[in-house]
Amino acid sequence: MHKNFLRLTLLLAMLLACLVMVQAQQVQSWNSLNAKVSLTDKWQLRAGHLRGYQADNRFRNHFNQTGLTVSYEAAKRLDLAAGVLFITPTGRDTRTRLFVRATHTQRISRQLNWINTLRLETNSANEPRFRQRIMVSTRLATRKRLDFANMRPAIGYQLFYNIGGTPINYYNDNKELLARQTPDGFHRGRLFLNLDFRINDLLSIDVNYFNQQEFNLLSGPTRRMNVPNRDGTRIQRPFRPFHMLGVALTVDVDALLK
Repeated sequence: MHKNFLRLTLLLAMLLACLVMVQAQQVQSWNSLNAKVSLTDKWQLRAGHLRGYQADNRFRNHFNQTGLTVSYEAAKRLDLAAGVLFITPTGRDTRTRLFVRATHTQRISRQLNWINTLRLETNSANEPRFRQRIMVSTRLATRKRLDFANMRPAIGYQLFYNIGGTPINYYNDNKELLARQTPDGFHRGRLFLNLDFRINDLLSIDVNYFNQQEFNLLSGPTRRMNVPNRDGTRIQRPFRPFHMLGVALTVDVDALLK
């Protein structure tokens, strides 16, 4: 009964996500090919290439990203990782992003794990939105794969804190300049769903969906995004909410080396 309830809930959630996307003004699709290999019992290397498309604009290429990550199992429920990403928006120079990440997994029932992640990033100077960024995420996932399609579903939320980037001019009601500084603060969140299908020892496929919203959370008047310019004729750094639906194919090189 528990499995049937979980399947029904999952299918309803995915159906709701699809219905929401139909109404969305912006829909993107991020699809990737990845490979992972164990270096030792505790060390793992992962490489991948991702391409982002604007699904609502004839699948126009939006950006490309190539990355390399090294992870270490520091304890039974604690994983540490570090990596580099090379991100090339269409028609723009490549941006470099370095990150470190810590992930803790807590068993909360016979069926569910609670997984929390803290990620710290620093970006090259040609990233205008932020120079550093902090990401915190939490998600619930089944401890074991379901009999249905050998699948492991997960649902969670990510919250981003921006630091630096291109400064914004802030004006008062009299059009007087109050400050020129970067919009540091919590300005982005993502509600996400993930379906991880294990095809065999070699291949797995992840179907991913998230809804991104931008906002001013706990931000002072001169740290906000989405504020008007002096003349009130346009918005500086506008909010850009969108929906994303994508697929990630991962090859486990260990299976080839057996």
